[in-house]
Formats: sequence, structure tokens, C-alpha cells
Amino acid sequence: MSSRIAIGSSDGQWIDQHFGSCEQFMVYDVSAEGEWTLAEVRKTGNDGLTGRHSQEQLNKIIGLLSDCSTVLVSRIGMGVGEELKERGIAFSTDYISLKHAQEKLITT
Repeated sequence: MSSRIAIGSSDGQWIDQHFGSCEQFMVYDVSAEGEWTLAEVRKTGNDGLTGRHSQEQLNKIIGLLSDCSTVLVSRIGMGVGEELKERGIAFSTDYISLKHAQEKLITT
């Protein structure tokens, strides 16, 4: 079974973005055999702002990722994490390389 995974990354190499201030998500299609294919890069409209986030902006980002089964970011607020769970989207937070994340997900 294939899945779609969104990665919060500023450079395509590291999972280094906080969900609420992420400027872009790299969206990958992952085959049942564990092959990752970059499907697209989705811009959030954020400009790297930090601090408090409007609920409107967070809802926009969640909607942008509604077709993804998993979101990988470096950090995420508890409320947003709960909203993702309610929509059936899993998430994980870790500041690691994309390659390491791919290896971890393939072995789980």
C-alpha cells in the first residue's frame, strides 16, 4: 500500500522546520516497496515567521496537507498535533536528515 508523506524541510536534506512557520512542505509518494518519489513542493505562504500563529494560517496548512497520511517536522504545537490526529494524519517530530527518516520509516 502506498502513502503520501509531507516533510517540513527548508533544503530538502533536513527535517528542520516547525509546523506553524514552515515555508514549504516536500510531499513524497512512498510505494509499498519503500521507494520515495518527490511528488511536489507545497508552499504555505509563510515567510519564516516565528512566534504565535493565527488559527486561520494553521488551518490553511492543515488543509494543504489533507491528502497526506504522515507529516514529519522538527517541532509542532500540541493543539495542531491534535488537529492532525483528528483528521487521521500521523505526525512525528525530529530534527534529522531526510535520508535517516526514510530509513527509519522503511524499517518500521
